[in-house]
Amino acid sequence: MIAPGLVALLVAPVLAAPVYSAAFGARAELRMRAPGDEKVDGTSSDQSFDADFSGSARLITRFRRVELEIGYLPRLTFRDFAGAPSRDVLHGGEAAATWRARRVTLSLRETVYYGDRYFSPLAGFGDAGRPPQAPSQAALEGSVSYMSSDTVLSSGLTLSRRSTLQLATGYFVSGGTDRESREVLPLINGVRGGVVYGYALARADTLTTDVSASAQRATATSQLPATRTVALSANEGWQRRWSRWTNSQVSAGVGVAQTAAPAEEFIVYPTGSGSLSHRFLTGPDHGTLDLIGTVSVEGVVDQFTAEVDPRLRTAGRVVQTIKPVTMYGEVSRTQSLRDSPNELELTAAEVGLRFDLTRALALEGGARVVNRSFPEATVAPTLAASGLNWAVFVALDFHFGPRPIRYLTR
Repeated sequence: MIAPGLVALLVAPVLAAPVYSAAFGARAELRMRAPGDEKVDGTSSDQSFDADFSGSARLITRFRRVELEIGYLPRLTFRDFAGAPSRDVLHGGEAAATWRARRVTLSLRETVYYGDRYFSPLAGFGDAGRPPQAPSQAALEGSVSYMSSDTVLSSGLTLSRRSTLQLATGYFVSGGTDRESREVLPLINGVRGGVVYGYALARADTLTTDVSASAQRATATSQLPATRTVALSANEGWQRRWSRWTNSQVSAGVGVAQTAAPAEEFIVYPTGSGSLSHRFLTGPDHGTLDLIGTVSVEGVVDQFTAEVDPRLRTAGRVVQTIKPVTMYGEVSRTQSLRDSPNELELTAAEVGLRFDLTRALALEGGARVVNRSFPEATVAPTLAASGLNWAVFVALDFHFGPRPIRYLTR
C-alpha cells in the first residue's frame, strides 16, 4: 500500500494551478551560392539561389515542480529556385517533461525529425549570439529523405554545496526513411550515456570529471556491410572565471573505440577541449566586443560506417555589439587525426551584420566561405564536392517568448 504522504508529494505539484507560456520564432533566409547546381542540360551554373524558411512554436506549461513543453519545428527549403527549382520540407517536433525538487532535477526529452533534409555547409542559420561551431561535416551534398529520433533521460543532483552530479542516457536513430534513401544515408541507431561530476574548488574554479559511452550500429547497404561500434571516453576538466569579463575552460582525456565488421579495429585517441573568452566594454551606450577562441578533439561518428573518426577543430569568433547593430566574424578549421575512408579537412569562415529592427525582429546579412577536402577513397554513394564554396545571404529573424529556438544541428 502506498503511503498517503508519498501520494501527496507526487500529485500536489501536478494539481497546482498551472502557468502557461508560448514561444514563437521564424527565420527567412535568401542566399546566392557558388558554384551552382547542375542544370537540366547537364552543365553547371555559376551560381544558384536558395530560400530557407524555419520556424518554431512552443507551448510551455509550468506547475509548482513540473514543467511540460511541446513544440513544432518545421523547415522549408527552396533550392535553386531561379534555375531547376526543388523543394524540401522537414518536420520537427519536441516534447519534454521536467521535474524539479530542492536538490534533484529529472528530465525526459524526445526530439524527432521527418521529411527531406538538405545537406550543405552553406545552408547555415547564422546567429551572432551563438558560440563558434563548424558547418556541416557530412560528406553529402543535396537532399535526402530523412528521419531521426533522439530520446534522452537526464538528471541533475546537488550532492553538497560544492559538488554536483549529472547523469544522462538515451536512444537515438537517424538516417534514410526507405531503401533508396538508405543507400545514400544509412540508418544508424544506438544507445549512449554519460556521467559528469563537478566540484567547486572556489567561487571561480570548478573541476569536472566526464565519462561517456555509446554503442551504435549502421545498417548494411549495397556498398557497405553492417557495422557495429562501441566507444568510451573520459575527460578531466577545469573551468576558471578570471574576472567578470574573462572565462576559460580546459579538459583532457582519452577515448577508445572498438569497431566490428567488416574487420575488427581497436583505436585509442586523445580527447579534450579548451576555450577562452573575454568581453571588452566599448562606447557610452553599453557596447561590447567579445573575443572567443576554442579548440577541441573529439571522436565524430561517421554517418556512413558508424566508425569513430577523431577530429581536431579550432575556431575563433569576434562579436561587436553597439545596439541596435551587431557585427560578427568567425573562422574555423576541422581536420581528421587519422587515416580513414572518410577523413575530412574543412576550413570555414563567416562574417555578418545584424540590425535589430525591434526587440522581436532583426535583419541580418553576411557571407560564408567553406573549403572542403575529401580523399578519393571516401565511402559515400553521394559525395559533397571538394574545393571552395561560398555564399552571400540576407535573412529576417523573428523571436517572441522564451529563447533560444533550437534549430536542427548543422
